[in-house]
Amino acid sequence: MKKHPDYANSLNSLASLYKAMGNYTTADTLYLEAMNIRKEVLGEKHPLYANSLFYLASLYQAMSENEKAEFYYIKNLKILLTNIKQNFSFLSEKEKENFIKTLSGNFNSFSIFAFKRYKENPMIAQNLFDITIATKGLLLSSSNQIRDEINNSG
Repeated sequence: MKKHPDYANSLNSLASLYKAMGNYTTADTLYLEAMNIRKEVLGEKHPLYANSLFYLASLYQAMSENEKAEFYYIKNLKILLTNIKQNFSFLSEKEKENFIKTLSGNFNSFSIFAFKRYKENPMIAQNLFDITIATKGLLLSSSNQIRDEINNSG
């Protein structure tokens, strides 16, 4: 069954293998197919769809197609930030920290990419700043909210 998340996962793994072997054209085709399946089956807000965007961004970065890489990185991070905002209210402090840690690879990859791309596109610094502030702000806001609840509980 080709329209299934497990099939998309297999395509993604195969694409990663082709990328590692330097066959970027085949990797691109497979990553795009996985992304399209995830988009159709899971929706554009799903973490696995965001994962597909991240893999495409890293592929395009490896291919020095920086405009495409930037597009996919930013789209990926916007979805992740939306997911973080939606899920944070249900998580404990420790779970929040762990959740952010699982996504830190995405944020770190974008940061490295943004520093390298800055000369070509200085506006990327604004995106990096916005994303950094958003993640730090979520953790601080959440911590403050819990502290206030404890203080007000008597």
